[in-house]
Amino acid sequence: MCSLTEELDAAAVGKALKDCNADAVVSAIRDATAACRATHPVAIKACYDFGAGIVENGKLAAPCGSPDCRSCAALTSAMAQVSVPLAVVVNGTAEVGLTIADRYAPLRVFRSGQLFGVFETLDKHYAVGAGVGDDAPWQIVAGSRAVEIMAPLADRRLSEALCLELGGNLVEVASLLKNRDLHWKVVQAIGAQQRTAND
Repeated sequence: MCSLTEELDAAAVGKALKDCNADAVVSAIRDATAACRATHPVAIKACYDFGAGIVENGKLAAPCGSPDCRSCAALTSAMAQVSVPLAVVVNGTAEVGLTIADRYAPLRVFRSGQLFGVFETLDKHYAVGAGVGDDAPWQIVAGSRAVEIMAPLADRRLSEALCLELGGNLVEVASLLKNRDLHWKVVQAIGAQQRTAND
């Protein structure tokens, strides 16, 4: 069992949404869950690393990525009915994008308190529209993959400093910096390194 997923009852959902100023969502959840028993989870909270896929290839991705994780398997199983589950961003951001001809194209960034998956959930619930049940053609990632580092990338000192920060090899860091489509991986690696240092 990993610490990246957590079942929430109606009160915990309300608190999480209130903390991110999603008051309209709080009242809708309160009304919709009034009939739920207190012991029945009404939502699952999932945490994803920066740049990690939330929805990939039309399916919800497991937060930890381990095929042996029971809590992540329960999450993906519970959300298997729709290609994009109804979700609210509680912390940070989530980005919707398309991959076209091997290039990532960002479409929209959702901030704390904003919902995604509304139309997919409604389409599934009411079984309306063409292609209902089809996998979503876009992907949703935690944070953003449309990141570009604005720095003197040709300066070898930057690569060396990042290499020291990340504890990686210089050739690998330099190749990430050369490919602008992969700059988000540098940000992801620095975030992971800082989390490890704080643990």
